[in-house]
Amino acid sequence: MIKTTIINGHEVQIQNDYIPNENDIDYMSVRHLAFFKISLNEIKTELDSELEDLKTQITTLSNEIHHGDSSDMASQSEELLRVTKILDRKRKYKDRVLETIKKIDTGDYGFCSKTGAKIGIQRLLLRPITNYCLEVQEQMEKEEKTQEKVIYQDQMRHGYTDEINDDL
Repeated sequence: MIKTTIINGHEVQIQNDYIPNENDIDYMSVRHLAFFKISLNEIKTELDSELEDLKTQITTLSNEIHHGDSSDMASQSEELLRVTKILDRKRKYKDRVLETIKKIDTGDYGFCSKTGAKIGIQRLLLRPITNYCLEVQEQMEKEEKTQEKVIYQDQMRHGYTDEINDDL
């Protein structure tokens, strides 16, 4: 089976079983870009379906929330909150997918947003919406963890123990 997409205004076809390789001569070749754009569009289609299902669940839960005793209503409210949070995460993920597709269209895909370095095929295969090369991502996570420690220590110093992040 052959899959088709548009890259740089041209129709590009790739085999269904094609997977980019780190050893390919040209990094982010037209075939690479086509593969990732097709993959991201498939993710978007799946997310669209999931979002519709979640919206239906929310409508159903919202209609049922006023029926039953107080413990039933509390359970239904919790479930509604849980489904709403999932919907929000899925919407944000879809936004990231759409932003990434735009990066393919503008020629910025596959390169670190901070340094311009190659992100790498393997990393993009694992997380096609990533914006950063591994080194930058690790540095950002290290800085975030350091910031969390500073906040934790500040909270401890000022006695805000009820706001302590359990992940630290």
